[in-house]
Amino acid sequence: MIQLLKYQIKLMKMFIDGDTYPYFMYLLDHDIHEEQSSIINDILIIFNHRMKSDLREYINENSEMINKLTSKLKHFNISEESLFSENPPTFNEFKEYTDQIMPEHVNAKYLLISLERQSMFKDLSTFLLTDAEDHLSTN
Repeated sequence: MIQLLKYQIKLMKMFIDGDTYPYFMYLLDHDIHEEQSSIINDILIIFNHRMKSDLREYINENSEMINKLTSKLKHFNISEESLFSENPPTFNEFKEYTDQIMPEHVNAKYLLISLERQSMFKDLSTFLLTDAEDHLSTN
């Protein structure tokens, strides 16, 4: 059964254009589970609103989603206070979350690059990647 699933994934990868869907290919290539992908997407939504400085408004309008997310955060030992901060998100913060949620071999920078190339959270990905470069250049 496992061999069949591996073969089916291999076939799917042949049909998925990695240039058009780099994020989805990244998920497939790195054995990322649905729960992991879902919580990272939720974190990116929160980061996006933090970047735009409208997080409080978003939280007030989406209390059900926020409640589900806070429940997921506990499973990964992620502090609500830091995620729901009013401060703009940083690359290091994103990396901390991916380190806690994703498999060890997942690289936060390449994950953001794949999102950016697929035009998912493009502005946020660019913002976080720029922050990573700025941080590297100051050290």
